[in-house]
Amino acid sequence: MTGGGTQRSEFFGIPATNKYARWMSAGIYKVEHGKIKERWIDVTRLPLLRQLGILPAVPLEVLPIIRPESLKG
Repeated sequence: MTGGGTQRSEFFGIPATNKYARWMSAGIYKVEHGKIKERWIDVTRLPLLRQLGILPAVPLEVLPIIRPESLKG
């Protein structure tokens, strides 16, 4: 699932930034006999915090380059 919105009020102790951000989440549900018994929701907060300017973006040059040949056992 994806969502989006403008941070107009405090969010986990962070003052309003009035910036628009989008985020992604995933939901996993355990269903028994046609009824939801458990659910787990995971929201990717790191990109959200970067969009709001709370965390700096990671420059591409610091990301490791993974080559296919290095993945072979």
